[in-house]
Amino acid sequence: MTGADVAPGTEPADPRSPAEVRRPVDPPTPTGPPAATDARTDAEARLHAVAAAFADVPGVVLPAVGRRHFGTATLRVHGRIAAFTPGEHLVVKLPRDRVAALVASGDGLPFPDDRPPMREWVSIASDDADVWHRAVADALAFVGRNGDGPAPVGAGPTRTSRLGESNPRPSHYE
Repeated sequence: MTGADVAPGTEPADPRSPAEVRRPVDPPTPTGPPAATDARTDAEARLHAVAAAFADVPGVVLPAVGRRHFGTATLRVHGRIAAFTPGEHLVVKLPRDRVAALVASGDGLPFPDDRPPMREWVSIASDDADVWHRAVADALAFVGRNGDGPAPVGAGPTRTSRLGESNPRPSHYE
Protein backbone atom coordinates (compact mmCIF):
# COMPACT_ATOMS: atom_id res chain seq x y z
CA MET A 1 0.00 0.00 0.00
CA THR A 2 1.48 3.35 -0.95
CA GLY A 3 0.71 6.83 0.29
CA ALA A 4 -1.56 7.38 -2.71
CA ASP A 5 -3.66 4.33 -1.76
CA VAL A 6 -4.44 5.68 1.77
CA ALA A 7 -8.00 6.89 2.22
CA PRO A 8 -8.26 10.62 2.94
CA GLY A 9 -8.24 11.43 6.71
CA THR A 10 -6.53 8.19 7.72
CA GLU A 11 -2.85 7.53 8.21
CA PRO A 12 -1.08 4.19 8.28
CA ALA A 13 -0.13 2.80 11.70
CA ASP A 14 3.46 3.25 12.79
CA PRO A 15 5.23 -0.07 12.15
CA ARG A 16 7.43 0.42 15.28
CA SER A 17 6.34 -0.84 18.67
CA PRO A 18 5.51 1.78 21.33
CA ALA A 19 8.83 0.99 23.09
CA GLU A 20 10.71 1.89 19.92
CA VAL A 21 8.95 5.22 19.46
CA ARG A 22 11.11 7.83 21.21
CA ARG A 23 10.32 11.40 21.96
CA PRO A 24 12.86 13.88 20.66
CA VAL A 25 15.44 14.86 23.27
CA ASP A 26 15.56 18.54 24.17
CA PRO A 27 18.97 20.07 23.49
CA PRO A 28 20.99 21.02 26.60
CA THR A 29 20.44 24.54 27.82
CA PRO A 30 23.39 26.90 27.36
CA THR A 31 23.03 28.44 30.83
CA GLY A 32 25.87 26.39 32.36
CA PRO A 33 26.02 24.98 35.90
CA PRO A 34 23.41 25.96 38.48
CA ALA A 35 23.99 29.08 40.55
CA ALA A 36 24.61 27.02 43.71
CA THR A 37 27.67 25.49 42.09
CA ASP A 38 28.97 28.98 41.25
CA ALA A 39 28.41 30.10 44.84
CA ARG A 40 30.13 26.96 46.11
CA THR A 41 33.11 27.58 43.83
CA ASP A 42 33.31 31.19 45.06
CA ALA A 43 33.15 30.04 48.68
CA GLU A 44 35.85 27.44 48.13
CA ALA A 45 38.10 30.03 46.44
CA ARG A 46 37.49 32.40 49.39
CA LEU A 47 38.48 29.63 51.84
CA HIS A 48 41.71 29.03 49.89
CA ALA A 49 42.54 32.76 50.09
CA VAL A 50 41.74 33.04 53.81
CA ALA A 51 43.57 29.79 54.65
CA ALA A 52 46.75 30.98 52.96
CA ALA A 53 47.30 33.33 55.94
CA PHE A 54 47.67 30.25 58.16
CA ALA A 55 50.18 28.39 55.97
CA ASP A 56 53.00 28.79 58.52
CA VAL A 57 51.01 27.55 61.51
CA PRO A 58 52.37 24.15 62.63
CA GLY A 59 50.06 21.24 61.79
CA VAL A 60 47.84 23.19 59.38
CA VAL A 61 47.11 21.51 56.03
CA LEU A 62 45.78 23.98 53.49
CA PRO A 63 42.73 23.08 51.38
CA ALA A 64 44.78 23.19 48.17
CA VAL A 65 47.03 20.33 49.30
CA GLY A 66 44.81 18.38 51.69
CA ARG A 67 42.27 15.74 50.91
CA ARG A 68 38.66 16.60 50.23
CA HIS A 69 35.76 15.85 52.55
CA PHE A 70 32.04 16.52 52.16
CA GLY A 71 32.78 16.98 48.44
CA THR A 72 34.86 20.10 49.01
CA ALA A 73 38.31 21.19 50.11
CA THR A 74 38.90 21.18 53.84
CA LEU A 75 41.24 23.11 56.11
CA ARG A 76 42.78 20.78 58.68
CA VAL A 77 44.98 21.05 61.71
CA HIS A 78 46.78 17.97 63.04
CA GLY A 79 44.68 15.82 60.69
CA ARG A 80 41.32 17.09 61.98
CA ILE A 81 38.91 19.24 59.99
CA ALA A 82 38.64 22.83 61.22
CA ALA A 83 36.82 24.46 58.28
CA PHE A 84 35.26 23.63 54.92
CA THR A 85 32.75 25.00 52.40
CA PRO A 86 30.05 22.44 51.58
CA GLY A 87 27.90 25.12 49.95
CA GLU A 88 28.03 28.88 49.71
CA HIS A 89 28.94 29.38 53.40
CA LEU A 90 32.04 28.67 55.46
CA VAL A 91 31.52 25.94 58.08
CA VAL A 92 33.83 25.93 61.10
CA LYS A 93 34.24 23.88 64.26
CA LEU A 94 34.01 25.97 67.42
CA PRO A 95 33.12 25.43 71.09
CA ARG A 96 29.41 24.67 71.46
CA ASP A 97 28.69 27.82 73.52
CA ARG A 98 30.25 29.95 70.78
CA VAL A 99 28.19 28.10 68.14
CA ALA A 100 25.01 28.72 70.13
CA ALA A 101 25.86 32.44 70.47
CA LEU A 102 26.56 32.81 66.73
CA VAL A 103 23.29 31.10 65.81
CA ALA A 104 21.32 33.17 68.36
CA SER A 105 22.80 36.43 67.03
CA GLY A 106 22.14 35.51 63.39
CA ASP A 107 25.84 35.62 62.51
CA GLY A 108 25.83 31.84 62.19
CA LEU A 109 23.47 29.18 60.87
CA PRO A 110 23.00 25.66 62.28
CA PHE A 111 24.97 22.99 60.41
CA PRO A 112 23.76 20.89 58.76
CA ASP A 113 20.42 22.47 57.91
CA ASP A 114 18.72 19.29 56.70
CA ARG A 115 18.98 17.22 59.91
CA PRO A 116 19.66 17.81 63.61
CA PRO A 117 22.56 20.27 63.90
CA MET A 118 25.96 19.30 65.22
CA ARG A 119 26.68 21.29 68.36
CA GLU A 120 30.28 22.22 67.57
CA TRP A 121 29.80 23.13 63.89
CA VAL A 122 28.37 26.38 62.55
CA SER A 123 27.87 27.84 59.09
CA ILE A 124 29.09 31.45 58.96
CA ALA A 125 26.39 33.64 57.41
CA SER A 126 28.71 36.44 56.25
CA ASP A 127 30.70 36.47 52.99
CA ASP A 128 33.17 39.02 54.37
CA ALA A 129 36.79 37.82 54.20
CA ASP A 130 37.65 39.43 57.57
CA VAL A 131 34.79 37.57 59.27
CA TRP A 132 35.96 34.33 57.64
CA HIS A 133 39.56 35.00 58.76
CA ARG A 134 38.48 35.42 62.41
CA ALA A 135 36.26 32.32 62.24
CA VAL A 136 39.06 30.22 60.70
CA ALA A 137 41.57 31.47 63.30
CA ASP A 138 39.17 30.53 66.11
CA ALA A 139 38.45 27.13 64.53
CA LEU A 140 42.15 26.33 64.13
CA ALA A 141 42.79 27.28 67.75
CA PHE A 142 39.84 25.19 68.99
CA VAL A 143 40.54 22.10 66.87
CA GLY A 144 44.31 22.40 67.33
CA ARG A 145 44.12 22.31 71.09
CA ASN A 146 41.81 19.28 71.02
CA GLY A 147 43.87 17.25 68.58
CA ASP A 148 47.12 15.39 68.78
CA GLY A 149 50.29 17.44 68.63
CA PRO A 150 51.05 21.02 69.54
CA ALA A 151 48.31 23.63 69.41
CA PRO A 152 48.47 26.51 66.94
CA VAL A 153 49.94 29.78 68.19
CA GLY A 154 47.73 31.40 70.83
CA ALA A 155 45.51 28.33 71.21
CA GLY A 156 45.34 28.40 75.02
CA PRO A 157 44.87 25.45 77.41
CA THR A 158 43.57 21.99 76.52
CA ARG A 159 39.85 21.34 77.11
CA THR A 160 38.85 19.07 79.93
CA SER A 161 35.74 17.00 80.51
CA ARG A 162 33.21 17.67 83.28
CA LEU A 163 35.15 15.21 85.43
CA GLY A 164 38.43 17.10 84.93
CA GLU A 165 39.86 14.45 82.60
CA SER A 166 41.53 15.29 79.32
CA ASN A 167 38.98 15.18 76.50
CA PRO A 168 40.93 15.37 73.21
CA ARG A 169 38.12 14.10 70.94
CA PRO A 170 34.70 15.19 72.22
CA SER A 171 31.55 13.86 70.60
CA HIS A 172 29.63 16.16 68.25
CA TYR A 173 26.30 14.83 69.49
CA GLU A 174 26.66 14.80 73.29
